[in-house]
Amino acid sequence: MKKVFIASRFDEFKKIREKLRKELLDCNLYPIDLNDNQAVALPPLSRSLQNIRESNIVILLIGDSYGIPPKGELKSYTHLEYEEAMKYEVPVYSFAIGQSYENNQIKYSTIQNMKEWQETLENNHTLSMFCDDEDIGLIVHKIITSVYSVENKTWLDEDSGLMWQVKIDATEEHGRLQWNDIFKYCDNKNKENYGGFNDWRVPTIDELETLVTDVSNPNSYGYDEESFIQKPLLYSMAMKYGRFWSSTSNLTNHNFAYGINFNRKRENSQSKRGNKEKYKTRYVRCVRLWRDEDIQKEFLKIQDSNDKEILTSFIKKYPNNKYYTTIKIKLQELYQKEEDHLSSLSVVDKKLLEKFPNDKNTPKYTLLFNAIKQGFFDEMKYEALIELKKMMQDDEIWKESSHAKNANKDKDYQKTIDVINILKSTTPK
Repeated sequence: MKKVFIASRFDEFKKIREKLRKELLDCNLYPIDLNDNQAVALPPLSRSLQNIRESNIVILLIGDSYGIPPKGELKSYTHLEYEEAMKYEVPVYSFAIGQSYENNQIKYSTIQNMKEWQETLENNHTLSMFCDDEDIGLIVHKIITSVYSVENKTWLDEDSGLMWQVKIDATEEHGRLQWNDIFKYCDNKNKENYGGFNDWRVPTIDELETLVTDVSNPNSYGYDEESFIQKPLLYSMAMKYGRFWSSTSNLTNHNFAYGINFNRKRENSQSKRGNKEKYKTRYVRCVRLWRDEDIQKEFLKIQDSNDKEILTSFIKKYPNNKYYTTIKIKLQELYQKEEDHLSSLSVVDKKLLEKFPNDKNTPKYTLLFNAIKQGFFDEMKYEALIELKKMMQDDEIWKESSHAKNANKDKDYQKTIDVINILKSTTPK
């Protein structure tokens, strides 16, 4: 995780710093905040400057006030932190927040050091300015958007096992592409060794679905106010539209393909149903599998499993890997075995499976006995009772007489008598 030093006056930006810390952690960026009440051997300024030197990024928040300089210094803590970052060439992202920065114009301070610093920031940086009346959440959103897609080229989703391209080419010329061109786009990412990898590809619709969330986040770009994409990728959505292609073509009509609009939570959207024309333009975010050794470890764990859900989960999580065909063949064999088993079942067995599809622990005769008493087999009650009698006989629990001292406590005997009585009152069809 990259270390991010937050340089600002503590009191002036307390709420922003707190939210900024949380958002940075959500994005796999580690915030360094010295307002932690820890006992440290170094004096405050020395500790602060040391942390600047050890950081990968500095987020500078400058406000309306300058702050009191440390003892023996002429400049404020934050000003000195900024100069230390510049000296050691640590990237600085500068944000001016307060009444002095309304309408994207600087109202220069009457304090000489502050005025000179404001001029330096304006001349040497792209200074983002916010009025302090703006919503804190949107300010933090814009701050992290400025930093995230520049500093994080890739994001590894450990839940899905997929690594994603972070920064999206959102220009009109290079960003939105027709479906047939998205594959060349990912090929070009491989040629440039994007993020240090050369095995990028266009995601399937199932892979793209793993990025959708139920929780909306503010989207400060485009026509939609919300976005439903996982937080680490939210800050790279600097575009008018949130529509992305998948590699999955519509099998019934090859002129259409699947995709997702991350800025609209619509289950009935045409793109999610594979009804978007391939000549239309969408964005693309390339994906790759993570480390091969991790896929191999997971494969070794599940290769002997006969659980269809576990095996299906593996091929969805890791499509196009070298174990894909092996697992796919095993799944086909399991489904064929299940189909053969179903075809060999009696009508009663099939109906019982329909009522209790997932109950593998309760004895079959108990399930059938309960279903008969509940009226589930009324249209074929006699046939079900005959099969129940056979099941109980096969399991050696059919007892027409009891040798127990108290026959009322002999469960097998009582169940047998119940079945016999029901049989007597049931007419064969």
